[in-house]
Amino acid sequence: MLGLPGLLPQTTTGDKTGTLTITGSNGGTASVNVSGTATGPLTITPAPVNFGTVNVGSVATTMTITTAGSDAGQLIVNAQKVTVTNFGTTAQGPLSFAVTGANAAEFELVDDNCSGATLAAAGTGTCTLSYLMIPTTAGAKSATLTVTSGTLTSTVQFIGNAGTATTIAVTPLTNDFGQVAATAESAFLTVTVSAVGTAQTGTILYSIPTSTYSADFEEATGTDVGTCGASNGTIGTQSLGGSNPASCTIKVRFHPASMAGAETATLRITDATSGQLVSVALRAPRPARSPSLRRHRTSARWRPADELPVHVHRRRIPA
Repeated sequence: MLGLPGLLPQTTTGDKTGTLTITGSNGGTASVNVSGTATGPLTITPAPVNFGTVNVGSVATTMTITTAGSDAGQLIVNAQKVTVTNFGTTAQGPLSFAVTGANAAEFELVDDNCSGATLAAAGTGTCTLSYLMIPTTAGAKSATLTVTSGTLTSTVQFIGNAGTATTIAVTPLTNDFGQVAATAESAFLTVTVSAVGTAQTGTILYSIPTSTYSADFEEATGTDVGTCGASNGTIGTQSLGGSNPASCTIKVRFHPASMAGAETATLRITDATSGQLVSVALRAPRPARSPSLRRHRTSARWRPADELPVHVHRRRIPA
């Protein structure tokens, strides 16, 4: 048996191929193709990242909850989570990453714990990224996520398929309410539902399903209700297309009950006839703090800082 040396150290990941040529002392040669996959010290899982089949105008529907770091317990709505792990013998970082390829624009980053991170060695250092797939056209979708540390790179493929069974389109698919103080109410944000094609849709149904922070996001009621009408997810009032309006609106606001971290929930919109479901991401960063309170040393109650008494000291001015 002939022993062969191992592969040379790799500086990039992916499939590797080459040709091994052996030359004998009498001038004869023999060649064999060699191949392998270089994973590098940085490993990305899962591989590939499969977003499944998503109708045009909707988003991928996987939901995950982070379990480590400052975002522990935060719901990442409708996202695929990618984990980067350093299995090398030295720390790697600071990290950077990019998504490239023909369909790169149809994969949206919604949570980033890797930018600028340095990962400890021997499998103890990890970070996560979460992405949505929001297809704009039908057909197979693919892109490449590349994570870089210095001269080292690691890649993983994003794959998915966009279906065409679309009767409604919804915009926007992500809604950011900005900072809102605890117990305060944001302005209503408007989501527009439009009929696709000339056929009449069924009743437009919508609801915010129960999740970690769903109670802090409110559908409009009474005179504030949008033109899609009131809905509890099973009963609606408005259809689109045909002799009906071409579009209608749904209004949602953010009303945080307490000082929590960043909050997310989902608004689900359904065409009752076709069954098409569109999931809209609702997001709000950490709520702004209410006006600061300081305790006045001569008072037993707490007062807002701008209500503290002002002391005026008089001084005699010589004639």
